[in-house]
Amino acid sequence: MTRPQVSLLLPVHNQADHLERVVSEYHHAMAQIEYPFEILLIPNGCTDNSEERCRRLAADFDAIRVVSSARAGWGAAVKTGIRESMGSILCYANLARTRAQDLSLIVLYAIANPGTVIKANRKIREGLHRWVGSFLYNIQCRMLFDLYCWDVNGTPKAFPRSR
Repeated sequence: MTRPQVSLLLPVHNQADHLERVVSEYHHAMAQIEYPFEILLIPNGCTDNSEERCRRLAADFDAIRVVSSARAGWGAAVKTGIRESMGSILCYANLARTRAQDLSLIVLYAIANPGTVIKANRKIREGLHRWVGSFLYNIQCRMLFDLYCWDVNGTPKAFPRSR
């Protein structure tokens, strides 16, 4: 069996203040897994110097590529990353909320469970209004898409390219 290559997709929008620290932590976590990997930084609609910092990181680390999204928005950035990625396992995460150890755990689960979609489960909700909205959205997704999980929006998510 050949070892899978993991593509980590990271949408970037105005995150210059913490981008280098977080991406360096993710790179270190991925290197510890000892599977071939790439990290795609996907700047989208940035008005700060995030894209410049992404390019600097790509120059510093061979495993990092920058793929700019012509359209702003999380979904457009994820779609761009999926199209441009090369891995057989795809993973995307939120730079502002995902810890490196959680990311590596999700990727390890995805490697150990081929053909399965693996996702994190958020534990923190921001107020009753947010909780109710999230609860209703998740019920709707479960009914519409026949899903058996809660917290549809939690990241990181990892899944085989074939899904």
